[in-house]
Amino acid sequence: GRTEAFHRLSRTEYRNVIRDLFDLDVNVEDLLPADDTSYGFDNIAGVLGVSPTSMDRYLAAARKISRLAVASPVPSPTAETFRIASDLGQDRRMEGLPFGTRGGVVVEYNFPEDAEYLIEVLPDGPLRVEAHELEVTIDGERVELLTIGKSPEDSDARGLYTPTIGAQEIRIPVQAGPHKIGVAFLRKTSAEPEGLRKLYLRPFTGEGSGGDSRYQPYVESVTIAGPYESSGSRPANDTP
Repeated sequence: GRTEAFHRLSRTEYRNVIRDLFDLDVNVEDLLPADDTSYGFDNIAGVLGVSPTSMDRYLAAARKISRLAVASPVPSPTAETFRIASDLGQDRRMEGLPFGTRGGVVVEYNFPEDAEYLIEVLPDGPLRVEAHELEVTIDGERVELLTIGKSPEDSDARGLYTPTIGAQEIRIPVQAGPHKIGVAFLRKTSAEPEGLRKLYLRPFTGEGSGGDSRYQPYVESVTIAGPYESSGSRPANDTP
């Protein structure tokens, strides 16, 4: 059959090329349109055509990746939000997070400059039952331990509780380059909770499933914003 004379790289091929050339692991799924498939394969030249729309997306991706590769000064702070799938259970330890934790997420993020960054964690779920500790780490090292949910009121001798809910923010200095941001709850116990309803009898299947049946708080999203108070940009990677 006829072989296409010209075709674009698939998203997987594009990601591998960027990694090999610039030592950058870029999440191209957020930058490039999904690839068409032929008989289950997405690297067939016949389905990797170049439309005006896909060309615009590839050019936009190239502009963003080039700034990361050469560490061009960022004109103003930007924010990127990483949402966790609503049907993902967060009652066990997640891959890449420390033992003794549950739920949460690990975000691989390339920080463009040596500067301060704002990390915002949005928890959700039954937060008014008891206090929970939320750990934030960078490359496996703890940088903050947040207490959310109910907390004792200092002025109330009876020990009543007031809810502390909403987005939790921390602002910390981070060196330029790729880092792994981890967010997870500290696990209270390995014992299953006691109750009339058996655990997992009614699993949560996402938004619109007739109510949230999860019995513990969970992380809904993580937002990274910055840079602020930059100390001067430097290359995040040594390009060849």
